[in-house]
Amino acid sequence: MKVDSSQNPSLKIAIAGAGIAGLVAAHTLRNLGYRNITIFEALDRIGGKVHTIERDSCLYELGAIFLLDSYKTISALAKQYNVSLTKRSEKTTIISNGKPVSPMKFMHAKYSWMEIIGAQMRLFRILSKLKNLDAPGFSNVAPELYQNFKDFAVRNKLEPFVHLFEPAIIGYGYGYLDQTPALYYLKMLRSLVRFMLKDQLNSTLGLNLGTMKMFDEGYQGFLQKIADDFDVRVNARITEVRREQVEGSIRIHITTNKSKETVDRLIISSVPAHTMEFLDANDEEKEIFSRVRFYHFKVTQFYGQGLPPRGSLIFEDSVSVRGLPGSIGKLAPESNIYQAYQMYWGELSEKELEQRLEEAVSSIGGKIEEIVTSETFAYFPHFSEEDLLNLRPYGRLDRMQGRNGTCYIGGLFNFESTENTAAYAEYMMNKHFS
Repeated sequence: MKVDSSQNPSLKIAIAGAGIAGLVAAHTLRNLGYRNITIFEALDRIGGKVHTIERDSCLYELGAIFLLDSYKTISALAKQYNVSLTKRSEKTTIISNGKPVSPMKFMHAKYSWMEIIGAQMRLFRILSKLKNLDAPGFSNVAPELYQNFKDFAVRNKLEPFVHLFEPAIIGYGYGYLDQTPALYYLKMLRSLVRFMLKDQLNSTLGLNLGTMKMFDEGYQGFLQKIADDFDVRVNARITEVRREQVEGSIRIHITTNKSKETVDRLIISSVPAHTMEFLDANDEEKEIFSRVRFYHFKVTQFYGQGLPPRGSLIFEDSVSVRGLPGSIGKLAPESNIYQAYQMYWGELSEKELEQRLEEAVSSIGGKIEEIVTSETFAYFPHFSEEDLLNLRPYGRLDRMQGRNGTCYIGGLFNFESTENTAAYAEYMMNKHFS
């Protein structure tokens, strides 16, 4: 049963998850006139995959870090909440055969300048034709983009770009190019063009062009300002959702570890695997959500010596060695705390991950003095090439939105980045509640 929520601001609405999707959804609903909104969060904090911590009088981001110039939704919210931002320039260095090189030199070691320039020009032409990827969601994407990115790149003669892109994408936790459909990366790249150009100029020519912004009070501090406007219940893990029709209306019964609630509408922003633990899913929901894949993405903070004083290191060997840090960076120049990022399927133990981190640090003459903290996220929910072709999940998910009083938002639906997640949450609330 699909229900119309327009012109009914008295609806009682529950949101599962107080990450950026859930909080932006709540903010949008309030702007549409809805006031009876409750957000349930299983963790003891808001933010989800956004997590800011303070150490040695500095703020560190374990989850999302930067805003790009293309982040229009988040930038507008930051302005509305009077949150200050500082522009940053970052230098990216590739560790290839144990030696640091600039991104352009890394590509030129394997390809000629003509091949590099030709590949980048072809990529920019492809991206300029894919303006439909800027629209929320993936339901209108051409099936030719379902193929994995590596095959797509070969077909379009983008190999020099892939040579650089593959270790970088592992460093950021977005999977392996031969196992991930092209549509996800192409949507991401649409928003990264200006950043990539500035980053190459900074890294190759030693310039200091501002490539990104950071929240002065931390990403989580920004989200906390939004959360302060709502009834957010942390440490409230949803254990059961039961949806029923009552005299032509939907009533949704929610059980948490603390209380039982009955609401009119439910917005689900939690990770699909977690959602299936509590939702009274129908056959279609079970079929689609059971096929969602994700990576384990571990962020480790450590005190280090003998490492570069700033910028990000991307490790070429992470392409072939699972669990090797894709990147290591230092966000606060005045501290000697570094952050390492490791992506894996879940097949590696904590000890093995720690050993591979130590190997990467020692390979460039550095040393880990002390591990400070670590956090592992279920990251980048997506569908395989095969499931996109056979299930056509995004079109079906679009048709499911609003059924049984339920809407779905989160990284799965518009790519796993704070901006795409926020933009989709805002779009979905406007579509179904205005």
